[in-house]
Amino acid sequence: MGCDAVTVLVSSFDAGRRDWRMGTGPQQILATGLLEVLAADGVDTRSIQIEARDALPSELSRGFAVQREIADATADALSEGRLPILLSGDCNSSLGIVTGAQRNGASPAFVWCDAHADFHTPETDRFGSLDCQGLAMLTGRAWEGLVRETGLRPLPDSHVALVGARAVDPEEEAALAASGMARLAVAEVANERKRDNILGGLVASGVTSVHLHVDADVLDSGIAPANDYAVPGGLQVEELLGLFVETISRLPLGSLSIASYDPRLDADRTLTRALVDVIRRVVRLGDDAGAS
Repeated sequence: MGCDAVTVLVSSFDAGRRDWRMGTGPQQILATGLLEVLAADGVDTRSIQIEARDALPSELSRGFAVQREIADATADALSEGRLPILLSGDCNSSLGIVTGAQRNGASPAFVWCDAHADFHTPETDRFGSLDCQGLAMLTGRAWEGLVRETGLRPLPDSHVALVGARAVDPEEEAALAASGMARLAVAEVANERKRDNILGGLVASGVTSVHLHVDADVLDSGIAPANDYAVPGGLQVEELLGLFVETISRLPLGSLSIASYDPRLDADRTLTRALVDVIRRVVRLGDDAGAS
């Protein structure tokens, strides 16, 4: 699948509430001209609004309803040869992309770029937030029954790389150490040997494509705070893109997600424009690499 056609999935939910805090980020990215920028590059672009109509008004019900709806839209996009791009208030929504890819026959790697690990379980999560548990759900450690109902087959740890995490709770650190999951710290992203080891491990694990996930707070807060949980010491845009260049040179680009961006904290829209640029350049990279 080349990147001459994309489907942008717009999920405007944050903790089960629509158009609140980070849930306003997807619409701001669209308002900053994402669809027009892609169209100007000759990309056939569609957008789909995720509604979660069948959900009860709670984070738990809406969160999993959003994942199911994203899975359906992703499977449809892939079956039509289109690249799915998810704009989401929540990181855990990206599990729906993986579900849709699996339904379409793919076995994706997941490069999770985030200032936080999102590796809590309901037993350790003092915030009571699904978004603190996204990576744990992806790998079969949290909400197993509800995850199974979405159709997701949890990913083996060997199929996942956590990049840029620098605000990790002790319980998450212990669980990550026990997992053996690949990690790439901010200071290691520019290290060729470290990148090679991480990406070589993903390729060797037998995956068929890669999903690139960007929580906006993986980027340095000096650009603009991505959300209320942003911490300093993050990646610069060019560092993130450098990692993606190398990743896509080794694995076909299967999908992309951008999450957890709160426009309230980005008054001059510097970060919005940076995120639009990231999406545009990733789409170009996928096309140049002949992703399929």
